[in-house]
Amino acid sequence: VGVEVPNPTSEVVAIRELVRHGPPEVAAMHARAHAVCERRVVDPETPPALRGAALGLLWSTRPDDADEQRAVSVLKASARAATVGDCLAGLFMLAREEVMRSSDLLGAIDTALTTMVRDEFMIALPAVRQAFSYFPPRERLTIAEGVLARFAKGGERVDPHVLLATPVDARQVQRGAAIDKAVADTAKRFGLDDEEP
Repeated sequence: VGVEVPNPTSEVVAIRELVRHGPPEVAAMHARAHAVCERRVVDPETPPALRGAALGLLWSTRPDDADEQRAVSVLKASARAATVGDCLAGLFMLAREEVMRSSDLLGAIDTALTTMVRDEFMIALPAVRQAFSYFPPRERLTIAEGVLARFAKGGERVDPHVLLATPVDARQVQRGAAIDKAVADTAKRFGLDDEEP
């Protein structure tokens, strides 16, 4: 009680800052930090937030185009309702600028979220919203513009603020979805469910 549990992703942020801005005497540590992060990125047992943070350290501290494609691959491997938000949070914490410049990764995030079934999406929603809170409002607007540009037809223009507007609290939407599911389950149990959605 009263003992503060260390946050592994915060420790990765500290290591990244040493790699970027540390004194010359810690330069020998860079290769070791990268090697540890390489192992964490490919280890499926690594907690999703730490895996995302390790990838973020790699991507943000070396000029390697392969890290962008690796980010897409890691996202696809972590695109499950219970893990995608945590993985994104770790990645965004360390590689926010890199993510902003990667249309491939933003497209992969969009695809991962829009292909989830409703129940999975509702499970993922709180952690995904938390992950995107690492971006300030202007950057969220840029992401919304990028997402809309993927679906624009002809000269069609949709206001990106539409994607950023949240008229209903996410927890309220989650509670509503849980009630809908409970009603559907009860109706099915008593043979009152319809074939039509």
